[in-house]
Amino acid sequence: QVAAHCDRDNDGKLSSAEFEQLLVVEAPNLSQFERRQVVAKFDKDKNGVITVAELKAAFEASEKVHGDTLTQAQDAYARVRDAIAKTQQSHARLFANFCKTPGLMLRRDFEQLVHSVAPEVSGPTIALLWHFADKNVDGALDFQEFSKHFLRRA
Repeated sequence: QVAAHCDRDNDGKLSSAEFEQLLVVEAPNLSQFERRQVVAKFDKDKNGVITVAELKAAFEASEKVHGDTLTQAQDAYARVRDAIAKTQQSHARLFANFCKTPGLMLRRDFEQLVHSVAPEVSGPTIALLWHFADKNVDGALDFQEFSKHFLRRA
């Protein structure tokens, strides 16, 4: 389906140019260099053509990695939520205590909070948690964003 949608000349394959043009629309934050890297990764046989089989293999590999990553993040979220629940502070106070900028938790503040409540969570896992929590990619979490991910729901 993806190949059919993106295949501008209807030849059943995507040229590197067609695929790169798709990335311009679907992943506008990628630089030209990054788009070319993605194209090269999909074009396994390096012939300048991305076949349906190459697309399918890339999407299947991506789904596996995404699933594993999501499981890892869910486990880490649970550990951090459990640790936060055990603190003696109100959630708002805990959040405020770690915010160097009033009302906003920057990444370094977030890392300090996680290390404080769940020291067993590794740096790469903290980066993963940040990636999922900072959905709007503004470099900060407000209390609502923080609560959504890290406080237990009643």
